[in-house]
Amino acid sequence: MRTSAVLAADQGHVEAQYKLALMLHEGEGGPVNLNEARVQYKKAADQGHVKSQFNLTLLLCEGGGGPVNMDEARILCTKAADQGYDKAQYNLAFMLNEGEGGPVDMTEARVLAKKAADQGDVDAQYNLALLLHAGEGGPVDMDEARVLYTKAAHQGYALAQYNLAGMLANGQGGPVNMDEARVLYTKDAAQGHVDAQNNLACMLSVDL
Repeated sequence: MRTSAVLAADQGHVEAQYKLALMLHEGEGGPVNLNEARVQYKKAADQGHVKSQFNLTLLLCEGGGGPVNMDEARILCTKAADQGYDKAQYNLAFMLNEGEGGPVDMTEARVLAKKAADQGDVDAQYNLALLLHAGEGGPVDMDEARVLYTKAAHQGYALAQYNLAGMLANGQGGPVNMDEARVLYTKDAAQGHVDAQNNLACMLSVDL
């Protein structure tokens, strides 16, 4: 299987280059070879293959198969994000938030996080909620933060459950709902979250 992928990749077939890179990356059909995976991802990425652009971004960020290159990673992630790839939009938002590979741009980070969140990316939903909650990259929007925390919490995202519980307990972004806050703190506490355990203990001690 890997041999046939090599033959097709050598003929310049972009999908074959991506599949070969993925096989080399994950050790399918033979040993892992991150150096060659990086080469094949680049060939496909140079032809605009969005998943190759994103996977090469990850290797460049991690130093897989060669040196770390955050500047090039940001350029590639931007290309993939511009094609609407939600994982790239979220990762680029993170890079803009942290100033990786270029200057910090919280406004654009918020825009990109929203694009990824709108496609259902749970990490983006949680991180966009954080930005809205704190008023970073734009105005505070407690209502929308609560909506997004709810979406992420319903997918089992522990930190979203914790933050949503706090909003419900304090009436932020909507009415107070102590019963639901208690349910969420209980779920989070069961996962070992110390702050949730403490908050749940407080609620139980005063019978909230």
